Amino acid sequence: MVRKAVILAAGDGTRLGIPIPKTLVSIGLRPLLAHTLKALQHAGIREVLIVSGARADRLWLWVGLHRTDYRLKIRVVHNPHWFQTTNGTSLLMAQRWIPPYEPFLFLMGDHFLSHRMIQQAAWTTWKQGAVCLVVDQAPGPWLDLKEATKVQLDGTRIRKIGKHLDAFDGIDTGLFLATPRFFHWLSTTRGSVTQGVQQAADYGEAFALPVQGELWLDIDTLRDLSRIQALRWNDAHAV
Repeated sequence: MVRKAVILAAGDGTRLGIPIPKTLVSIGLRPLLAHTLKALQHAGIREVLIVSGARADRLWLWVGLHRTDYRLKIRVVHNPHWFQTTNGTSLLMAQRWIPPYEPFLFLMGDHFLSHRMIQQAAWTTWKQGAVCLVVDQAPGPWLDLKEATKVQLDGTRIRKIGKHLDAFDGIDTGLFLATPRFFHWLSTTRGSVTQGVQQAADYGEAFALPVQGELWLDIDTLRDLSRIQALRWNDAHAV
């Protein structure tokens, strides 16, 4: 079972129009980050590394006040160049924290993900390649497919990943299981996580963990926020 998880939380919430990190936007009565930490704890994760960026002081303050609410060892590191680098740079900051050969989860901090999705990723028996992406093969009608990152598959292998694929087999959920080898592919591209996955895929080292019917959403706009507020009450597997 996977014991460590990385939350990429460096992005700015400009499109949401809020003066706080996107991970602290309220979903119901709790911040998005609280939902994510609870789901990770439920899945058996023991240690969490959060990579901060925009408005990092707010994130550090919240973690300082709430870290004892969870049975998790929580650490925060700051990406000082968040405004001019990609999420791949933020993930590379976790490299020293991950022991050699130890699998780990990483996820986008502005994504709402159900308990069951995170549990499936943490408990999967996948043992090949460098990275395994949770791919939604039956995306819900609440997802904006124009904005979504699409994935082409060959069986369980990822062939292509990107926003502008005409033909695709599923949607990138922003939830990954990886081995430290993925840092190699990410370093060679010096780009985003998506570019790192494509690089790994080009060498046959990127795979998919398919899911269907799960509640998840990338929260980029106030419309997304309203959608997840309404949808989560109707889903038994939501955080």
